Amino acid sequence: MRPRARPVLVAGLALVTLIGGLGYAAYLATTREVPQAGGRMVEGLVVDGPLSLLPPFAAETQNSRDLSSLLYRGLTRPGPDGRPGADLATRWEIDPQARVYTFHLAAGLRWSDGQPLTSADALFTLALLQGDQLSGSLAGQAWANITAVAPDPATVVYTLPAPSAPFLGQTSLGLVPAHALNRRAPETLRAATDAPTSGPFMVGGVERDRLHLDRNPHAALRPLLDGIDYRLFGSEDGAIAALVAGDIDMVASILPKDAARLAGRANRGVLRSGSFAYAQVLLNQAQGALADAQVRRALAAAVDRQAIVRDDLGGYARLDSSPIPPTITWASAKTPGPAHNLAAAANALDASGWKLPAGGRVRQKDGVPLSLHLAAPDSDPYPAVAQSVARDLARAGIAVKVDVYPQVRLLSDVLAGRKFDMALTPIDNGPDPDVYIFWHSAVAGAPSYNFSGMARDVFLDKDLEDGRFNPDMKARADAYADAQKILAANQPAVFLYCPDVIIGVNQRLRGVTLPAGMEPGGRYASVTGWYVQTRRVKR
Repeated sequence: MRPRARPVLVAGLALVTLIGGLGYAAYLATTREVPQAGGRMVEGLVVDGPLSLLPPFAAETQNSRDLSSLLYRGLTRPGPDGRPGADLATRWEIDPQARVYTFHLAAGLRWSDGQPLTSADALFTLALLQGDQLSGSLAGQAWANITAVAPDPATVVYTLPAPSAPFLGQTSLGLVPAHALNRRAPETLRAATDAPTSGPFMVGGVERDRLHLDRNPHAALRPLLDGIDYRLFGSEDGAIAALVAGDIDMVASILPKDAARLAGRANRGVLRSGSFAYAQVLLNQAQGALADAQVRRALAAAVDRQAIVRDDLGGYARLDSSPIPPTITWASAKTPGPAHNLAAAANALDASGWKLPAGGRVRQKDGVPLSLHLAAPDSDPYPAVAQSVARDLARAGIAVKVDVYPQVRLLSDVLAGRKFDMALTPIDNGPDPDVYIFWHSAVAGAPSYNFSGMARDVFLDKDLEDGRFNPDMKARADAYADAQKILAANQPAVFLYCPDVIIGVNQRLRGVTLPAGMEPGGRYASVTGWYVQTRRVKR
């Protein structure tokens, strides 16, 4: 009888398995998975300099800016179209001259140590920005000569030395806690990591190559994650390898070439968002051939911008047609920019007197070849983009030599010294469309950021003034619409593309959503909804 026991036992187990499977299937059908609080995620940061977590000092490196935006809240924060929205302040008033800004703080705000967050913290932050430690920095210069008063703990009033409609976006800079820092020596604050925070997380610990954040118990919106652990890497390759291996959950601001490595990986992937940055080929109108608007328009028609986005950027960008990128939807141009058209470029050059000699490849005028230099940054992907531009222009009969420079030298020597014919310049002007410093005639010539040598245009100047000094959003939008038409007619630059912000993610981390337009630190906009643990509940 014993030989028959095994088949009976096997059949019984099969029946139990079938019943169990049916029961589990029914369980799945009658329940749904929902996020559960708890657990930690790990993000990889590629080292780009010393970390400074306090917002006034954080402008120096991208990592510092990103972490600061996660730990500290400002009075406002940029929305997905660049317009400022409420954060610590729930409402504000602006005087008609755009010089006096009054902010009203939300009720019940607290720092991570439980102390109240008040307008005194705004006054202390301003004093820090205007102190000796930051007077020469970009942040210090942006806040110079601004005064502030606090009529009560929930109100702060800023008075500006001159009208400034973009100031509202400037107030996204995080406030710092006066009660914890006002007795510390200012020179020690750049490296401070123990100050109370106002964001969803606070600093839990610091190691040589690690930074640990824990949930802020007094956060206005409680995050699901217990915390975030950061690992520091010496290279992007190391961070990407750790993500592929499953050792970390996120890497931010990766390059298009690395996005391609992740896109096909199981349980790894990329998220993308538009940025507020753009890349342009700036044309120096002090250079003989480029003084002719018809030649500049020919260059714009000769460059195949779509091919650059497709081939050099892997599709991780969108075409741009002006110095106001398309992500700033309320103010950007609605036109696609010049179409790639070699025939039109050739006709324009012919009409300007630049003709191809018989059997020649480079156009000439009065025996002088149309030969230009293109300066470009040495960081990816710009050398490849510059070579693509040079190849496109060569097809139109323009000889181009690409000169690659470190970014600091490109700005301080080549651009500032006006020592260029053409320059591939990546620019991140932030979420506000104010481009006064790049194109107004009042700031033409050295030293300034108006490098193009464009002749004064009183109508453009008026548009840029209205955009900078008028706080009315419709008036600003109208002014920038007209300014972009004038720039398009003059063609002082070939505006190429607006690059995407690309985030690599491990799919165990869920709930990550990105705004339509953002700076790299904007990836934390939805951080309170990120999670790594789930539970099932009845449908």
